[in-house]
Formats: sequence, C-alpha cells, structure tokens
Amino acid sequence: MNHPIEAEEGILACCLIDENNIDVVAQSLESDALSDIRIAALWRLMLEMRNDGKPVDSITLISRVREANLEHECGGIYYIGELEQKVPSAINLPYYIDVVKEAYAHRHGLEALSEASLGLSGDLTAEQVFARLETTTESLKEKHTRGRKRTRVDALQQIIEECQKAHDGKVPAIKTHFRNLDGALGGGLWPAELIVVGARPSMGKSTLAKDIALNMGLNADPVTVFSLEDIDTIFYRRALASHAKVPFNLIRSGFKDDNGKYHDRAHAKVLSSMERIRDCSLEVDDESPLTISQLVSKMNEHKRKHGTKAFFVDYLQYLSPDISKDKRDQEVAQISKALKSAAKRLNVPIVALAQLNRDTDNLKPGVHPIEKNLGESAAIERDADVILMLHKDHDFSEEDTEIWKINCHVLKQRNGPKHVNVPLLMHRSTVHFEERTRNDDLDWIGK
Repeated sequence: MNHPIEAEEGILACCLIDENNIDVVAQSLESDALSDIRIAALWRLMLEMRNDGKPVDSITLISRVREANLEHECGGIYYIGELEQKVPSAINLPYYIDVVKEAYAHRHGLEALSEASLGLSGDLTAEQVFARLETTTESLKEKHTRGRKRTRVDALQQIIEECQKAHDGKVPAIKTHFRNLDGALGGGLWPAELIVVGARPSMGKSTLAKDIALNMGLNADPVTVFSLEDIDTIFYRRALASHAKVPFNLIRSGFKDDNGKYHDRAHAKVLSSMERIRDCSLEVDDESPLTISQLVSKMNEHKRKHGTKAFFVDYLQYLSPDISKDKRDQEVAQISKALKSAAKRLNVPIVALAQLNRDTDNLKPGVHPIEKNLGESAAIERDADVILMLHKDHDFSEEDTEIWKINCHVLKQRNGPKHVNVPLLMHRSTVHFEERTRNDDLDWIGK
C-alpha cells in the first residue's frame, strides 16, 4: 500500500513555515488523503487553529496538542518540533501535494477493486459491482483534479466567448423547441443544471418530458431518457402518436377504431414518423429498479459513448438510494444531491420528474402547486436549479375534454426570472403538448 510519509511530512512542514499554505492544502486535498495517523491528527488541529483565527507555527501547534492531551496520537512533542526542519523551504509544496494525491488515488483504487471482488462473491450482481466501480472511479477523478482550478482570467475569457456566441445566437442552452418555455428559461435547458418538473398524476409531466426529449433528438441534440416507470415501447408509441398526430389508442389497436374501421392514412403517417424517430439522436433506457449510483454510472456511459447533451429521469421517486435510510426524505436527499452533482460534473442538464404530495388534492381550481407540494420537498427544492410545476387552469372535474389547458409555472430559477407562467395545451388522445398562441398568455404571476 502506498503511504508517502515523507511527502505528507513535507506538507505539514510547508504549512508551519508559512501558515497561508494551510489554505492551499485544504483546497487541494481531501480530508482523508493523509495516511499517517500522526500527520492526519496534526493536520486536523492545524485546520481548527486556522479556522479559529489562531496563528499556526511549531510553538502554537505544540501548545494546542498539549491542551488537547494528544501527544501520543500526534507522535510526541519532539516529533512536532522536528517537522519544520524536514524541508528547507515551502517552494516544493505543489510537488508534495501531487505525490500525496497519487498515493491517495492508488490506495482507494485498490480498495474499490477489493470491494468489487467481495461483491462478486457476495450478494451483489456483476452489474451492481461495475456500477459501484465506475462511480468510485469518477469520484476519484474529481478528487485527483481538486485544486487544479481555472484562473480568474480563464473564467472571464470564457464568459467573453459565451457572450459573443450569445450575440451570434449560439447560446450553450439546448432548446426545448417550445418558444415561450425557452424564453422563460433564458434560451432552453442549460448545462450543469438540475431541472425538476413536478405535477399531480396525469397532468402531463411524462408527456412534456417526452416532447422535449423528442424535439431535441430530432434536432440532432443527443439525449437519453431513463424511463423507470414504463418500458421503452410505451415511450416510443407515445412519441409516434405525438409526432404523427395520430391517437395513441388507434396505434395500439392496429389502426382500427371502435367500429372496426381501418385507418390507412393514420397508418401511413405513423410509418413516416417511424423513419424520422428511428434516425434521431434519442436513446431510451428502461431498466428498473436502479440505485442512484447505477443511474449515474449509466449517465457516464451514455455521455462517453453518445456525447449525450441532456438526460431525463422519469421519475425521481422511482430511484433507490445507495444506502437505505430510516426516513424517505433522507433517501431522496441523497438522490437529489447525486443528480445535481452529476449534472455539474458531466456539464449537462438533467431533467428529473417528481410526484407531488397529497396536499395538492385539496387545491382549489386554478390554484397552482408550489415548491412545498413536491414529495419530500426540502432536499429537492434545495438542490434543483429550476423547478417547473404543471397544473390545469380549470376544474379537475372536466375529465372528458380532449384538450386540456395546462400552465407550466417556473417556480424557481437560480439564474433567471421565476414566477413565470408558460401556458400550454395538452392533446390527450395524441399525447402531446403545444404552446398556446395568444401573446398575452405568457405573463407574470407574482412573487
């Protein structure tokens, strides 16, 4: 096992020579990267002193060790006094940090392989083991590159380039191809953002996600839908119905209506749509159930193989946590945090559909749900960059109408306007949305 004690001692020595190096190390190394027990204990004390605003040098560190009665854990007073003499200056600190990072990655890589071998001989399936390995690998990559941040000049240069692209009509956001929705979201779905779409059952959240994903795929933006509730053929059947504008039930019945009449024109339209959808940049993964690690592993794979630009998860509550908790809200917190982290790391938008709690059953007609109506709302509301809420703008008793007026409320948006309403029409038989054409339908609904 790789334990670079000399490099770890060198790091502490550099921090004792110049206490400002503590900040450099803290930003570059994980808390458990130091393998020697004595060095790790001293490092924790140095961090505490720095955070408390106390000066950090050999004398003050020895004093803190004595106060805490940790002489034995920290290797003794003599060891601490000798640390500063380990290096002539702090100039080689970046080298010491790189050595410790390499060793840390090596140790954890071996631990992951060991866990995998135990998993294969235990209760885990091979696929679950591979998912854990890939998640661990990605986590190690993140930790290995920690501290290697872009400079301020690099970040500002990127902003200038993005401004120029926006001026030329080329924003990084991926268009949903719903004009008013794209306008409300600043151009579409933005990379690194977690977008949560909430609604009561049958309000069209899966339909809207399907429409947006299909629009993207047909416009050569690679997209992946994780259909955790339905099999892939149901998704594609709905996609054919919406694209061909042919009733879903007519496709399912072999293009015969209730009277047994065959509709050849509808059949031809579906065949034409099938050719378009077959060649579009859309992948549907219907494997279920999935843990959040397995899902993120699949996202990594799709991003690597297909260059996926957006992911859709239908829906969030169907995911399982990696570690079961006593309370469901704690499990959802684990899931939503992982989704946000994946969006940021992969630099893609992730659209997660979410059920609402039963409180919405008592809402009056025309009253839209709010953030707290999301099931297990606290974590989802915290982690989401954008929250969209779908709601009928007329009485729920009107179940027999073919077209429903649905409002899509932008309840939260970190980087843009919120409390915006985007009015939509949902065609129930052909399972698709379209925008309302009245210009005055896009309005502010107040903060």
